[in-house]
Amino acid sequence: MKVLFIALTALAHPSIILGIGIVGAPNKTWGTEGLLGLRTNAFSGASLTYQLRYGNTSSAHQPLAGGLDIQHQDNSLGLEIAIASLTNNGLTPTLTLGGGAISRTTHATADKIISNTDALNVSHIIPFFSAQVGASLNFDPTFAIEPFLRSAKNFSDPGLLWSYGATAKVHL
Repeated sequence: MKVLFIALTALAHPSIILGIGIVGAPNKTWGTEGLLGLRTNAFSGASLTYQLRYGNTSSAHQPLAGGLDIQHQDNSLGLEIAIASLTNNGLTPTLTLGGGAISRTTHATADKIISNTDALNVSHIIPFFSAQVGASLNFDPTFAIEPFLRSAKNFSDPGLLWSYGATAKVHL
């Protein structure tokens, strides 16, 4: 019963968050992302935000011998939960955990290869999970910019994938 009371209290003062951001990676891949969230005052001194994040990144490699050109296009969709300190100052630390799927399309073209097949163009779905730390810079109660550092693990690439960026958020 106490858990139900806490859950209902947390939803008593929800706010919707809309965000748009840029994301980069050490391999010079850049992209954009959008965010839709529901923020709740879950604990004394902290808030929980349930988020849906969409991302789009693309990368191109240096052309190889024979003019071989490989390009990747990633579209990701993830669900996240973020916990943030409810401070009244201009800086709010955040921790976000999430997971989802990446739709990756790879296009390969070559100057000297003429083919009517799609053997050089492949698409697949890759599950992932991620952890992110950020520091939200609050300009007023309704607008913030959050620089972040994110670590993700997908089940296609070895090791962890690091990215960084910033998201501008509007609290409705």
